[in-house]
Amino acid sequence: MCIIINRKNREISVCLIVICSLFILSSCNERISNRGEDDTLHFDVSNWNRKQIIPDRVIKQVRFIPLETTQDNLIGNVNKILTSKDKLYVLDVKYGKKILIFNKKGKYLNSIGSYGRGEGEYISLNDFIVDEQENRLLILDSELRKILTYSLTDGRFLDELKINFFATNFAMPGHNILIFYSMTQLSRTGDEYSIARLDLKDNSYKWFLKKDEYDKRISTFFLIFQSENIYYTPFFRDIVYKITENEVKPFATFNFGKDKIPGDKLKKIRDSDMRALIELMKGGDWTCNIHNFIEGNEFITFNMNLKGHHIFVIFSKKSGNYLYGDQYEGLLSKARFIQNIAVDGNEFISVVDAISFKKMKSAILENGDEETKAYYLQTLNTLSDQSNPVIISIEYNNF
Repeated sequence: MCIIINRKNREISVCLIVICSLFILSSCNERISNRGEDDTLHFDVSNWNRKQIIPDRVIKQVRFIPLETTQDNLIGNVNKILTSKDKLYVLDVKYGKKILIFNKKGKYLNSIGSYGRGEGEYISLNDFIVDEQENRLLILDSELRKILTYSLTDGRFLDELKINFFATNFAMPGHNILIFYSMTQLSRTGDEYSIARLDLKDNSYKWFLKKDEYDKRISTFFLIFQSENIYYTPFFRDIVYKITENEVKPFATFNFGKDKIPGDKLKKIRDSDMRALIELMKGGDWTCNIHNFIEGNEFITFNMNLKGHHIFVIFSKKSGNYLYGDQYEGLLSKARFIQNIAVDGNEFISVVDAISFKKMKSAILENGDEETKAYYLQTLNTLSDQSNPVIISIEYNNF
């Protein structure tokens, strides 16, 4: 079952629209006023207010999609979602340790992959890719350093490919081209790089972005995000890179100001010393960790830590305007810490667990119309605390 909340037909007087619009535009909207000659985006976040709220007017439509719960598909945590044709592919790294497949109404269909050391099995499920052109799904096993390939039609294991370095996530920018994030592989010159490119046709490698003190490996985070395009977001850096088949180039830069972590502090920490990195993060209200950099047809959304505080950013590709805040107002005000982790055309996909979905009740009943309230309560009655998560699919108004 899906709940569709349509916010286009709310009746408000013309005067209120004008007054509210003028206030919101003056207080919330920002615009990318400076682009480089290469059309790079530049965000000056040094004076951003870390407790800003994203206005309710930006939400055009919301759909709630409960993922069906059965004994065969219990989800501990949604680590990644990819959409392909009429299906949702859900990665659960720790609990299910497989790729779960649902239709776009949340009905469970089947799964791909299994944990173990036999043929077609993996011991660490780190990332996956859906390759529609070849009708296959690729899984990255970091521990065994291999790529396993399965049929999208029936989930059969097809083959596997060994890689010669440790990688934590990957993407496919073109036919038979794979891009990996890895901080441990060496080029033939002995230099360490962040990005590796593998051509599956001849198993040849290329390396990009030579490592420096800001390239500390945070193994629990995805740093490569594939949507409309592919982006690489180094955890401590103030830059986002766009990745194509043969090139890695800057796409967006950020002025962190005095809240950027000093390079000399990072340089003193060994790559393997995760505890020291955590202590450094606790020791200051730093700005860093641009992540979930997701691009749809009209918008780009991403998360970041602003002076030690989590915020969410929506950028309009059409107008060059952006909005940011630590939460939404109105209908989704109780859905704290929303992160878009996938996109399907113009619909951005977030996930909340069943308990968090229940906590949204007061905001839904206060801000929703009668149909919305009825659908929400109907869905709520089907959930228990142990139910699978609920997808929140959001379509934005341009601004």
